[in-house]
Amino acid sequence: MDRYFAAKAKLFSELLVTSGVAIAMVDDEEGWGEKILARAPASARRLRVSLRDRAAEVFVERRQTTLDGILASVRTPHGELDVRSEHLFGAYNVANIALALAIGAALDLAPAEI
Repeated sequence: MDRYFAAKAKLFSELLVTSGVAIAMVDDEEGWGEKILARAPASARRLRVSLRDRAAEVFVERRQTTLDGILASVRTPHGELDVRSEHLFGAYNVANIALALAIGAALDLAPAEI
C-alpha cells in the first residue's frame, strides 16, 4: 500500500496546479485520504468526501442501496443534490457518485449541470 500511496500522492504533490482542487475520499481508517490531501500545494482548495464524516465538504446525507439501485442525497459546496441510479449498487458506488459530484462542484458546475 505504501508504494501505491506514493504513486498516487505524486498526482497531488507534483501534478496538481497551485490553483487546483484536491479531492479525496476520507473514510478510510488508516487516514490515507487525509494524508493525500496534505500532499497538495498549500494554495490548492481541498474537498473532503465522506459517507461518515459530516464535517466533510461533500457528505452523503442519506443513502439507500437496494437491488433497484441507489437513492442518495449528497451535500456539496453548491447545495444538496438528490441522486438516483438504477444501474449501480453498493456503498462503494455511493462513494464513487459522491466523488463525481465533488468533481462537478470543483468545476463550479451548477447542481442542475452535475
